Amino acid sequence: MTSLVDVSPQHNAWAHIENEFERAAHERLDFGDWPIPVDASEKVTLVKWKPWIASLCHGKISRYWRTNPTAALGIIVDERTIVLDADSPESLARLRELAEKYRAPCNWIQKTRKGQHFRYQTMASSVASGDVLNRSDSRRLSQRQKPLRSQ
Repeated sequence: MTSLVDVSPQHNAWAHIENEFERAAHERLDFGDWPIPVDASEKVTLVKWKPWIASLCHGKISRYWRTNPTAALGIIVDERTIVLDADSPESLARLRELAEKYRAPCNWIQKTRKGQHFRYQTMASSVASGDVLNRSDSRRLSQRQKPLRSQ
């Protein structure tokens, strides 16, 4: 499983930006995502979603992080995007096993502080289903999941 986007410095227009979260926000916007500032410890958004994405542009990202350099980064995903979080060797192995079993290509892998996020894009005609995970897997996921909230 590999990333489809080359964000290495020679291919990255934002490599000159020192703040890693601001740089990543620009990269994610270029990828087609809606990056949003979050509080790293609470994992809550620091701005209201609708006004933020209504006028989201590179200038807005630069202005925000210039005045709020300690803000971390979250991503608002659409209904076709699924992000799975693997924070332990066991969850990483299980996720890879499921991806291989169901031939699910991952279109983005992001290293996190404790593990990795695996991003999947569903086909427009598909409907997300809980059938891939067994009950114990889905129960563990829901107990540990801390959704982003708008203020």
